[in-house]
Amino acid sequence: MSRARTVVVGGGLAGMRTAEALSTKGFDGEVVVLSDESERAYNRPPLSKSALRADVTSDDVPLRMRKTADFEWRLETRVVDVDLDSHVLRLSDDTTLDYDHLVAASGVRPRRLDLAGPSTARHVVRTVADARALAQALSGTGDVVILGAGFLGTELAWTIARFGRVVTVVAPEAEPLVGAIGAPAAAALRRRSESAGVMFRNGRTATHVVGESAPRAVVLDNGEVLAASVVIEAVGSAPNVDWLRSTALDVTAGIEVDDRLGVVGASNFWAVGDVASAPQALLHGRRRRLEHWTHAGESARHVAAAILGSTEPFVSVPGFWTEQGGIRLDGYGFPGAADDHVLVAGDWDEDFLARSEFEGKLIGFLAAGFVKESAPLIKELSANAAAAHA
Repeated sequence: MSRARTVVVGGGLAGMRTAEALSTKGFDGEVVVLSDESERAYNRPPLSKSALRADVTSDDVPLRMRKTADFEWRLETRVVDVDLDSHVLRLSDDTTLDYDHLVAASGVRPRRLDLAGPSTARHVVRTVADARALAQALSGTGDVVILGAGFLGTELAWTIARFGRVVTVVAPEAEPLVGAIGAPAAAALRRRSESAGVMFRNGRTATHVVGESAPRAVVLDNGEVLAASVVIEAVGSAPNVDWLRSTALDVTAGIEVDDRLGVVGASNFWAVGDVASAPQALLHGRRRRLEHWTHAGESARHVAAAILGSTEPFVSVPGFWTEQGGIRLDGYGFPGAADDHVLVAGDWDEDFLARSEFEGKLIGFLAAGFVKESAPLIKELSANAAAAHA
């Protein structure tokens, strides 16, 4: 009798952690990780900060893995189709691979804007190759325009401003990061970045890029023209679900999973990391994809346990952090979904601790400093999540 096989589609952090957990926690079978990249998983968050260098390689941003982990990597291997009934994958080299358990860890890719004008020197940052290309472009002179004011865009702005370049961030929202951390903290981070020389065009979008072989300027929807020799697109991400298009699954906003992270409408199929669209207890069951570093590992370990027989639901309190404006800001839960932000300690323009509430109930909090004081809020959030799921 052949050994059971678990196939993990995607070789990023979530995929690696799933395979690692299975191979070290007692899965008595074969574990195969399929990755369309040429390198094994590495740590991506530093690419917008300390690792934004023209000579950066994946060796500079390693991920630790248990020495006892034993599984098969297949790099430069893309899944092109899947038969969910027969449990068979069709691969980019025209071979097939059957599975007993399937884990989607296919992650996301940068969204691109459909803007008229040259595409050369319009950068995204997802891989070490992206970071190298951007760093090389930044070695010249000229102004930089960043389109998008989420975590990636604002972190890049802070980093590039410290290189001495003129940086302008353009985004349609009223404040940078407002959808993730709420208006008071977003305004405070903007003020910190402005003090370092970053400029913002809030409530604006780009209409086109001026230039022939390379950008010279970006034109905004109000007619303003921003000089730019480098343009960075940081306008969010799209889930990598093309390999599931032929199935009956709804993958419009990611891969829909249940409260155990099992894919809705399929058997022995799970999804982890930022491709999974899961019901969130703190949001009364509304679905969200979570593109947080910590979520990748937590969801991976949960799915590994599920494959090994656990029936426990996945009830977690999302956690994230960002380093910009001269501070590290830690967030838990869903601060951006709150209707009230209550300053518990400190000052918005210094270190602070703030509750994020919706209809009077804690759904998240933010902390710049105040690590010890955060502990009771983590307990309260965890209790709220457990109660909402019950």
